[in-house]
Amino acid sequence: MSYVRLCSLLVIATIAACIFAPAVADEKAAEAKPDDKKRVAIHGVVIDADSQPVAGVEVMGKTYRDTTRAVTNERGEFTLDVDSARVKSLSIIADDVAGDRMGTFKADHYNPPNADTPIEISLGPVRRIPVVVVGADDEPAAGSTVGAVIDYDVLAATETDDQGRGELRLPDDCNLQSLYATGANEGFDYRTVVDPRDPTFKPVWFEKLPVRFTLAESETVRIRLTNNKGEPIAGEEVYTWYLLKPGEPHEFNLGYTPELFRARSDEKGLVTIEGVPNWRVQALPLWTNSDDFARQRIAYDYEQQVDGPLVLVLEKLVAVTGSVSFADGKPAAGISVTAVGADYGFDNFNGSIESDDTGKFRLMVKPDMLYMFGIFDNQWGAPPIDGVVVRPDQPADDIDFVLQKATRVHGVVTAGPDARPTTAQRISLRQSGRSLLELPEVDLPNPENTNVSVCPMFNRGTSTAEDGTYEFFAGPGTYSLHGPSQTEPKKFTVTDQAEIVLDFAAPRLEKGPFTALVVGGDPGGGVNGAIIDGVYRHQSAGRDLRLTTDKSGKVSAERELHPVVLYAHTPDRKLAAIAEIGADDKIAFLRLETTASAKGQLVNKTTGTPLPDVKISWGRRVHIGDDNAPWRNAFGGVATTDAEGRFRLDGMVVGETYELRTYLQEEGVRGMQIISFPNVTPESTDEIDLGELKNERLDP
Repeated sequence: MSYVRLCSLLVIATIAACIFAPAVADEKAAEAKPDDKKRVAIHGVVIDADSQPVAGVEVMGKTYRDTTRAVTNERGEFTLDVDSARVKSLSIIADDVAGDRMGTFKADHYNPPNADTPIEISLGPVRRIPVVVVGADDEPAAGSTVGAVIDYDVLAATETDDQGRGELRLPDDCNLQSLYATGANEGFDYRTVVDPRDPTFKPVWFEKLPVRFTLAESETVRIRLTNNKGEPIAGEEVYTWYLLKPGEPHEFNLGYTPELFRARSDEKGLVTIEGVPNWRVQALPLWTNSDDFARQRIAYDYEQQVDGPLVLVLEKLVAVTGSVSFADGKPAAGISVTAVGADYGFDNFNGSIESDDTGKFRLMVKPDMLYMFGIFDNQWGAPPIDGVVVRPDQPADDIDFVLQKATRVHGVVTAGPDARPTTAQRISLRQSGRSLLELPEVDLPNPENTNVSVCPMFNRGTSTAEDGTYEFFAGPGTYSLHGPSQTEPKKFTVTDQAEIVLDFAAPRLEKGPFTALVVGGDPGGGVNGAIIDGVYRHQSAGRDLRLTTDKSGKVSAERELHPVVLYAHTPDRKLAAIAEIGADDKIAFLRLETTASAKGQLVNKTTGTPLPDVKISWGRRVHIGDDNAPWRNAFGGVATTDAEGRFRLDGMVVGETYELRTYLQEEGVRGMQIISFPNVTPESTDEIDLGELKNERLDP
């Protein structure tokens, strides 16, 4: 696999990790209008510490932009009328105001509750967090809303008084992710409580109450929406995906607060989003949201929009129609038809719809994509229909399915030498359609000349029960089943079997305890606040490791049990070390040493002219597997040349080899072009002068 291809896959994996995280803002790809939503009755009971039912408890359930409420009866029972399409993201909070007790429930994303699932919420002590909110002028911000993100939803909130003060009331043992504040008119601030990238993160500001919020000065985002004829599009929504504040370790996902920082286009197609914090750490990520046009990712750069709004051309969705019937020809109603589309971009299309009483369906999809259509049902299946390209303004029909009984695919997952059943283990069932390379007669737009494989794929997930069991129902086709990362995927074919049993026996658990000690400096003791970044050498590993040492230079946490390359460094990267440990190693020792720097000048090979404002990527190679496996460059960064083409690289570990590259998109050339320079291996802490580096691809 080429380096470019690997980078593309890693980018896709990173984006997928963001997009499919709980409570993400772009979960609403096919969101129904409020009065079109199908509801499901979710039942539960609220109990006290002695398991006795509690009457009169206020219960609130939230699923993105949908909120339902109830009060428990004399038996402690409640019923919430929940949007059936969003039960997997359901969060519930129970508030016994009279008894000053609270409790929460969070749905399992892969095994959500249904009308027959009994939910039990246990009440416990309440925690109070005093807060104070001030504006950018440091004056009290009266009437501000302060919210607590619990279980990836805002389940507790308060409003500040005339002095900008308030008090949050929430369950003492709740899963609290972050706190935020928004002004009565404008302004926003947030504080990270849990950093999913660093399990050792501790919010030191929490040690001194009240929690203080300072509402940022605001900016306005302006975007003009048009169709491919340049005509304005009115009434379509644009929303901000997430915000990143300088100094915060993690972004704030606005899926938690879906009413903020969004707007609809006016009759001239102009979208005006006011009150956006002026943090400008990066381009502001936004999405379009429409029933008629394809959703589109936006990176809004304020510096590039000083002369007017960003003009965005939206693609009209195209209708795909077909039918679902039984083998005897009778129409099949209420069967879910799913479509997945792929193109050269990173944002695949996913959509589904149920067949009507006549077995017909009509699904709106994004044009100029390669599609695969399939049936997802616990009783029925059908061979997938793939190789379908939907063109603009050209409806596709005859997507017809004939059902047969679905095959039950199930098994047990165990781990370790004692073959202990694994609970809550993620299992995914994947089915790929034909790729673009297998369809030479098909061509798709590739405006960025991206060098990626275009292949639609169904990816269904579940998690194991307490006894380690899992199950799927699948129609005819070829599949791969992915279990613990310690095991190899299982490939199999479904024809008409009643069941297929596939067990996973992992040699070790997914995660295990790990302790690292970081020493260095003068007099050579433990380094307080050292950061440890780790890259796992396994393709199925999750996100990179990130840990922070305590006052003694030690940190203990869980890590994935794969070989991992560790990069320990002080926050300023003036001291650093790199080491590697194996899958079964439980201890790592890293001694920080003074780092080296390198400088150079990027010039045109032919003319010798300095090349300003060019990004140079640098890093240490880490193979994702054995030493012959594809790799990624890590533990480095990106330097940008100045007006004289000069650049500087800081934080290089002595004795390690670093690769330097620039990336260039050339007109008429397929794929991103990589220009590599001689590798750099600092042998001492002396600054390295690389002299002139000549970028051949930028020659005229």
